[in-house]
Amino acid sequence: MGKQRRVTAYLANDEPLIRRWEHPNFDTHKWLASIAFEKEMSEVTKDERNYVGKTIGHAIDKGTSAKTFMNSINSESDLTGVTISLAFAERAFANVHRARPALKKLWRRVDQQLRTVGTITTCWGRKRTFFGRRQGDGWLDHTHKEGIAHEQQSPVADLLNMGLLAYWDRFDGRVGMLLLQIHDAVLIQTETPKRAMAAQALKSCLTIPMKIGERELTIPVDVSYR
Repeated sequence: MGKQRRVTAYLANDEPLIRRWEHPNFDTHKWLASIAFEKEMSEVTKDERNYVGKTIGHAIDKGTSAKTFMNSINSESDLTGVTISLAFAERAFANVHRARPALKKLWRRVDQQLRTVGTITTCWGRKRTFFGRRQGDGWLDHTHKEGIAHEQQSPVADLLNMGLLAYWDRFDGRVGMLLLQIHDAVLIQTETPKRAMAAQALKSCLTIPMKIGERELTIPVDVSYR
């Protein structure tokens, strides 16, 4: 849960949020919903957690505006039954930023990096050059948001690809067969007696520590079979 949010927290050196993950049952979506709705986590409903808490986390991490967040929630209201006002969205954003002041410090670092050298290098050493603006007031413009998102998303994608290559090299066709990758999820096919073995093999291949600053982050891997 919240793979990119973990990377973002480590990039931002967001110590309070990092410490929360020391508790194995910490639910980042419910926590963000409680901040947005100004209530205790125990009072957050399933819909508030799934539709508001989850969406506001992705929106704020990437520098999305409160209006865009509102439109994202309301565009699916026919299916979810959840709608919010712009006033609520703006208040919720302000609440989350008060709880996570390290985010804007991270954004400033990314902005400075884009202005000075125009490149972002991830924790895996992947370097990307951004050919957008290099001067002027570009705070949270398209290029800035691209840089913010790239630094958060690219490490997770690279980790998944490294894990898939390791599984393919060591186990594919012997323990199970890789069928599909969707965003940050993987589907494999195996014989029923080998299900537990295949799940453990895949989990071991995807459990790869990454060094972010002075910290080491190992993103938890959830596996299931039926």
